[in-house]
Amino acid sequence: MTDSLKMPKKYAAIKFIESDLTEAVPLSWLQRDGDKIVCYWPPYESAARITSAINAACRPDKEWEIYEADLLKKTGMSSL
Repeated sequence: MTDSLKMPKKYAAIKFIESDLTEAVPLSWLQRDGDKIVCYWPPYESAARITSAINAACRPDKEWEIYEADLLKKTGMSSL
C-alpha cells in the first residue's frame, strides 16, 4: 500500500496535569475516566524510544503509566 492510501493517524495535543508539560500523543493513548481524561504513557527511559512509540501509535499495555491530562486539540474524526 502506498503512503497516500494509508489512513492518517489520529493525534491529540495534551497537557499533563501533574507536570504541566505538553505533548502530542496518539488518540489511542487517551481515555475518559468519568469527567477526566487520562493518558497512557510508555515506561521507556529513552526519549528516542518514546518518540518512536508516539510516531508508530503503539498500543498501550498494562505496563504503561496512567496520567491525568487536559485535551488541548485533536486531529481526525474520533470522539473522546
